[in-house]
Amino acid sequence: MEIVCIGEIFNNDVSGPTYEAIYLGNELKREYGGKLTLIIAGKDLEKYSAKLSIQGVDSIILLDHPSLELYEQVAYTKAIAGEIRAISPQIVIAPYTSQGMDLLPSIAHEIGYTLVTYCQSLKFTGNGWIATRVIYGGKLLEDVEVDDKNIAVTIRPGDFPQLKQETGSTSVLKKSPEIAQGKMRPVGIVKPALEDIDITKYDVLVSVGRGIGSKENLEMADELAKILNGALACSRPIVDMGWLPKTRQVGSSAKTVKPKVYIALGISGATNHINGMKNSNTIISVNKDPYAPIFEISHYGVVADINDLLPLLLEELKK
Repeated sequence: MEIVCIGEIFNNDVSGPTYEAIYLGNELKREYGGKLTLIIAGKDLEKYSAKLSIQGVDSIILLDHPSLELYEQVAYTKAIAGEIRAISPQIVIAPYTSQGMDLLPSIAHEIGYTLVTYCQSLKFTGNGWIATRVIYGGKLLEDVEVDDKNIAVTIRPGDFPQLKQETGSTSVLKKSPEIAQGKMRPVGIVKPALEDIDITKYDVLVSVGRGIGSKENLEMADELAKILNGALACSRPIVDMGWLPKTRQVGSSAKTVKPKVYIALGISGATNHINGMKNSNTIISVNKDPYAPIFEISHYGVVADINDLLPLLLEELKK
């Protein structure tokens, strides 16, 4: 089986979701055999080849051209679709990022592949595929039967581990692709005026919800996060009230996180929030409602008012 993953460069580095796409590609390779090829388009890509030459990736194709420095759908589609045609894979995998959700539908149309988005798992039947995907904001899972051996899928960041193993024997091929120019031309990347931390990078997250009570009580949660070498995160109501910036929000419509420890304080557990953190290694929840949905996915749960518990917990930790 020929498998192709489409990677991406973000903030002058290989994006985390790229390694998740590689993980799924490698799992399919283990199960069905074959070859895994990673394709990345951009400018001055050779500096990334060492960190991408990992076990499981058989070959890397670097589509290097000055016109590909900034993402533009027409140019990227033309460059990448040509390589995919030459490989003729059974499956093409891309992350469901702002770039991937725009790029892969265009590529799938160009090469005539069936497109399935938000995939959580894939099974090859011999004559086609069965793809399990997330629908209705994560409330339901849907099995999609594709009667075609060729399929293109996007995966949601955070649904798969990142494959970053030791260096493998990966062949690297640098190409200067034929470039097509669309009607739009990117001129630069404008970063938000508010620069904040990236909560997806932390091993420990202390996340607060409406149960925190008041903005002043955030100080205790932030202190707990700092003691644990973690970061402060939140559910949507905290952002809606203006207590924390959007960059701290966890949920399917915000950041999907997978820390080693996720501490949920006063979070009831709406579906949107759970979809953004359910794959955390260890989930510890504190809520005064014993029937809060968050307890259904928690490894440890405490039924208590967080504003009573936090001062006691901080006192013990400071000892």
